[in-house]
Amino acid sequence: MVAFGGPAELPQRRHGAEDFGQDIVIGIASRKSISAAITRVERDLTGTGAPVHATDNTVVAAVNQIHRRCDHRAASDIHLEPMRERLRIRFRQDGAMVPYKDISHDLATSLLTIR
Repeated sequence: MVAFGGPAELPQRRHGAEDFGQDIVIGIASRKSISAAITRVERDLTGTGAPVHATDNTVVAAVNQIHRRCDHRAASDIHLEPMRERLRIRFRQDGAMVPYKDISHDLATSLLTIR
């Protein structure tokens, strides 16, 4: 389920379908609830909360999402920049490096492991 602040937010619904697939179930929540949920997830992903335990499915989904976003933004490169406590991901768009997201060290280790 993907929650939105309002059913008429078409750009957000399109991005949700791009990230999670066309078969998403749409829910409506208050902006405050959505913001609180995002904060909890970010806290988990940045290592300030409970550790993230990455499964093979989590890693595959993360890689697929990165590729979809890269294609959607018409980026030419994906740059993975390992840092002490996180992995920074940036795209090259029109010759400029554009930040995409930072991933916690726990998930980044699984993401970068070749099996």
